[in-house]
Amino acid sequence: MEQLDFSIGGRSGDLSIAIVDSDNFALAYLAHRLQTSMPLATIVWTANSGNETVERCLTDPRPRIVLMGIGYSGMQGMGVCRTIRAHNDTTSLVLFAPVVTTEHRMRAAASGAQGIYAKQVETNIEHIIGRAQSGAALQDGFMSVSEAYRKLREAPIPRQFRLSPREAAALDLASRGLSMDQISEYMGVKPSTVKTFVTRASHKLGVQTVRQAIAVWTENSRFVAPQMR
Repeated sequence: MEQLDFSIGGRSGDLSIAIVDSDNFALAYLAHRLQTSMPLATIVWTANSGNETVERCLTDPRPRIVLMGIGYSGMQGMGVCRTIRAHNDTTSLVLFAPVVTTEHRMRAAASGAQGIYAKQVETNIEHIIGRAQSGAALQDGFMSVSEAYRKLREAPIPRQFRLSPREAAALDLASRGLSMDQISEYMGVKPSTVKTFVTRASHKLGVQTVRQAIAVWTENSRFVAPQMR
């Protein structure tokens, strides 16, 4: 593959890119592809959950560009995108879906993304990244980073995104019927630590019991929990 230089100022690391997808193979493939074709860009992190993506995009240093899949569980990528944009005025958000429909375009634009593209091998992601560096709108009907931020900045952070990735993972597993011991084994932590995660999650969601927290999580979140090491 031809190497493309989209660095800014010619310094390694100037172009920071984050990649979000629930498919670990897709994450690894895209990271390798971009590291090969854009050697002066830096993949600063990858993620496979909405909560982790929001947390990282709202914590400095923020990536210049986020490449985000939306097709892994309904339309949750739009909610992640909208939450980030309401509180981040520097990162370009580029969405990908297996098939891009008119509804996808409308919802992506309303969520503050700079563009949405089909997730296909032949999609020229390198060219898209090159254009996205400036923060400009990438497609007709979309807004620039600054325009979208001004429009959405008053939106509060949804409750489910106030959880840390570990809190979200523990509560998501609990919502699937796993016991504290099973969650402990899955996450590789002590049962007491799991209880702490779930208790903190309950408080952040504004409820008193684990059962209430699970109900809120199930109603408001459709995000795939992070893959725990």
